[in-house]
Amino acid sequence: MKIKQEHGVKTNLITREGYLQLQQEHDHLWNVKRPEVTKIVSWAASLGDRSENADWNSANTIMSLLRLIINNVLYWQKTSLIPPCQCTRSALHHHVLSR
Repeated sequence: MKIKQEHGVKTNLITREGYLQLQQEHDHLWNVKRPEVTKIVSWAASLGDRSENADWNSANTIMSLLRLIINNVLYWQKTSLIPPCQCTRSALHHHVLSR
């Protein structure tokens, strides 16, 4: 749900639980998945000529997608606002409709 727009950036309402889920997803991607993919990229790069290395190309594509997902999660964290009410999903919906 969009509530305001300042300097071309939309602010999204989010529950505290939703924000915590974003934080957990970011932490998991950054601390678990990214190191795993980095190891695979390093291993594939060690095999030699990258121009003909399908393992490296695949691993590099996965790393690019992972970066995209991490950046998307960070964007949502930075552009989200937890309203001052006790925010369950239904309370958030009521908060927006009552404005």
